[in-house]
Amino acid sequence: MLSHEEDWRSYPIESDDEMGFAMTDLGWTEAPHSHPWCVRLAIELLEPGPQGLGSTEEMESLSDGEDAFLEAAAEAGAIHVSRVRHGGEVAWFFYAPSEDLVDSLGQAAAESLQRDISAGAQHDPEWGVYASILPSPAVERWMADMQLIDTLEQHGDPLTVEREVTHYACFDDPETAEAFAAAAGPEGFETEVREPDEENERFCVVLTHRSAVDMDTIGAITQTLAERAAELEGEYDGWECALVKGPGGTNN
Repeated sequence: MLSHEEDWRSYPIESDDEMGFAMTDLGWTEAPHSHPWCVRLAIELLEPGPQGLGSTEEMESLSDGEDAFLEAAAEAGAIHVSRVRHGGEVAWFFYAPSEDLVDSLGQAAAESLQRDISAGAQHDPEWGVYASILPSPAVERWMADMQLIDTLEQHGDPLTVEREVTHYACFDDPETAEAFAAAAGPEGFETEVREPDEENERFCVVLTHRSAVDMDTIGAITQTLAERAAELEGEYDGWECALVKGPGGTNN
């Protein structure tokens, strides 16, 4: 039996200058050799709208049928890895042990959704299609920012109150770490370069400043720091802050 920890995430994607959305199980870190065939099932949206994403009502109407055919796919031994809404269609991606499952999966989807189905498969033992759907580094950063912001909001944080925020970035050598820290100093960050230790094998730059943490504010900061770290062949490693409660910002 295949085992992995499911990690379904929803995130925006952009292709051919069109916006889309993916719901993907990010939990697959290795491609199972037992499932080398990528199966793609797709329907055209009845009312795609100007952005090609369809309406909330249409997606809700597909929900029950989707649950039914995904269950049938699992029983047939297929692994559902992603659903993508983009360009006026919805596409479901699976990995299967055999190309022979294409027809049966397509038939199950057509019956459950009561829609015409486009079905196809390609031999993809390295799971390249799956890799192409995964979020980009910029989207991963946006997801991490949103996850932390959502947690703060759930605990009553107003987000717009300034507080101490700490950012982290990692580098392979002290020279690039120092260069990163030096660039951030004039922008109001207090900086510290930490040498590798038992928890971190790389040089870590710790940057502290006062800031609000609403998405517009923190997103612009993390984007700048991430791009600067990448230019120095380093990696931005996220941020943290204390919880602030209430309209006036009472720490808790």
